[in-house]
Amino acid sequence: MTAQIVTRAQWGARPPEQPGTPWAAGKPTGWTIHWEGADPAGGAHSQCAAGVRSIQAFHQNGEYSDIAYNWLVCRHGWIYEGRGDQVQGAAQNGGNKERLSVCYMGGPNTSFTPQAKAALRTLIFELGPRSARGRAIGHRDEPTCRTSCPGDEIVQWIKNGMGAPPIPKPPTPVPVRHPTLRQGSRGPAVMELQRKLNATIQASPIAVDGMFGPATEQRVRRFQQAHALAVDGIAGPATWAVLDAEAAKRGVR
Repeated sequence: MTAQIVTRAQWGARPPEQPGTPWAAGKPTGWTIHWEGADPAGGAHSQCAAGVRSIQAFHQNGEYSDIAYNWLVCRHGWIYEGRGDQVQGAAQNGGNKERLSVCYMGGPNTSFTPQAKAALRTLIFELGPRSARGRAIGHRDEPTCRTSCPGDEIVQWIKNGMGAPPIPKPPTPVPVRHPTLRQGSRGPAVMELQRKLNATIQASPIAVDGMFGPATEQRVRRFQQAHALAVDGIAGPATWAVLDAEAAKRGVR
């Protein structure tokens, strides 16, 4: 999504009454999502900047030096700069030193729109500080807060992953396919067999020469007998499977 960001100057912010508090090293570590709590009057996007100004005035006329949130998102999917990324917010007691705050400009009866979800997702996963990306909680999940904010729908959206693409699963390892080896076989596979036999049996090592002769066959039989395998002196799939596992325990692959 191409984010539509409205700066403080563009929405007509008042200056902060005092400088904000910078983040400590390694902070912020995530996001706290709020809602405004009141359902906005009217539905036109042209009213949203005035809505942000109203929130700032309410906060500054109360106990805050500036708008309390770092960012705000309207239901039309536009992102409004509050305090920004560089300083702590003031919207969540106990969590201000840990997490950025973002306010969804809506309340209990405001539709949580696809546009707002996309804007929040872009802000949290792409635009915010790297130390905070992809991690969010609802305001009511802050340990020291007692509130229903930001409502059940938004909290469930957070728990469901915020619509982020799923992390791809690592590819399933392809089992190693070894050739069946017997007396007379030659080549690199025989050398691998000889190395692993030497690593897994306490005895004088056999030559790792890539030639499956009587000494190698005898060592295969000894390994098979020690691991309750069919004792035939042939390194087939069953013997290879156990040999690979035992050699891996000893750091030989």
